Amino acid sequence: MKLGARIFKTALAVVLSFYLADWIGLPNGSDLFAAIAAVLAVQPSVYRSFNYMKEQIQSNIIGALFAILAVSFIGKEPIIIGIITIVVILINIRLHFHSSITLSVLTVIAIMGSQQAEHAQEISYALIRFSSIMLGIVCALLVNTIFAPPKYEKTLLNKIKEINVRITFLLRNTLSSELEEKVYKEEKNKVEDDMKKLEEFYKLYSEGYNKGIKKIHYSKARKLVVFKHLMHTTKLQLHTLDTLEKNFFCAQQLHLTSEFQTHLDLLTSYYERILFKYEEKLKASAKHERDEEIIENNRALLEVLMTNYQKNTEDDDSWIYLFPVVSSFIDLSNQLDHTERLIDSLHSHHKK
Repeated sequence: MKLGARIFKTALAVVLSFYLADWIGLPNGSDLFAAIAAVLAVQPSVYRSFNYMKEQIQSNIIGALFAILAVSFIGKEPIIIGIITIVVILINIRLHFHSSITLSVLTVIAIMGSQQAEHAQEISYALIRFSSIMLGIVCALLVNTIFAPPKYEKTLLNKIKEINVRITFLLRNTLSSELEEKVYKEEKNKVEDDMKKLEEFYKLYSEGYNKGIKKIHYSKARKLVVFKHLMHTTKLQLHTLDTLEKNFFCAQQLHLTSEFQTHLDLLTSYYERILFKYEEKLKASAKHERDEEIIENNRALLEVLMTNYQKNTEDDDSWIYLFPVVSSFIDLSNQLDHTERLIDSLHSHHKK
């Protein structure tokens, strides 16, 4: 079991909320609401913490307002609490405050569920409960902003490299058919799961800049573009694997296994070099040039495709299965070239 930074930050936010509630002098029991709010408010990025707090302020005002009005004019019987809870949930859904529903309902219960009738009917009591919950949210925001803010750039790169290793392994073993079917499926499922995580990491990395929370520098904007293309390249790798898996029998039928394997080795090695370039382990090229060896292999594969097409007979339609494989190879090589061009430009003109 891995203890991540978010677990420690959640615990720290809880501790801080208890201490601050005591230091401010909130009544007994208020620190509990602050701690619960802190647990729910710790978000995976600083942007989401700010956004969550903004949303929670509005959502909790709605919950507190309806709770005060209900206690003042209707009562606080369990059935009334239930009705007000439904109303508050529906309003939050209508305003698209989906992530704030839990704390908004907690505010309603905290105000209406008190056994101290003389206090529950006072606005001051409602404000204390509301303030307790907001204190927990502020504690979570402070902890998430100050203590070890998430570094999604490093996480993104590591995840891309990890996926690349898995896909390369599968690509190099697809044509040989040496890999057990069970192992292949397990590795493929891991890649697909990692791709979903990769997209989520990129969203977390980019949203703070895209939403204007952080002032974006030109070099940072270029990095966002580079990562977007690295992700697209990785998706094309996976697409190439799927295409090869569906049509690899044509390589065997046309005796092209060695040619396909050679081209795959070139493409996977090229991607590895590109990732090394991004990490500045390899020098960036001031003047980008296309990889001639890959271009020649693309031409050779196209010639094989055209030759098979010209030889096509009613009984032999192997070129139809060859076409998507060659197309995926060329798409991937073009995307790799474009990604390398962006990285060369990034490191040549925007030094850290």
